[in-house]
Amino acid sequence: MIGTFDRAPMPTNYVTIPLADIRTELQAVADDVQATFGPLDMRQLNWRPDAKSWSVAQVLDHLMSSNRHMIDAAAAASIMWRFELMR
Repeated sequence: MIGTFDRAPMPTNYVTIPLADIRTELQAVADDVQATFGPLDMRQLNWRPDAKSWSVAQVLDHLMSSNRHMIDAAAAASIMWRFELMR
């Protein structure tokens, strides 16, 4: 089996979760990905079963992009939440 990914999902209220915890969880995902797909060579990473399917490399690029957006959104939510507390 490729990867286990057996950790419990994080709660989805990113306003109340410390940004450090979100970064830690995203780093754990990156570590899982590295352990699972790190041994693949470029040919394997870029292989697509057909023209309509994504390669592993494309999926990983999407994951990294999504994680960047997640961190940015969490940081913005955290800033807004703290701002509201100061009012």
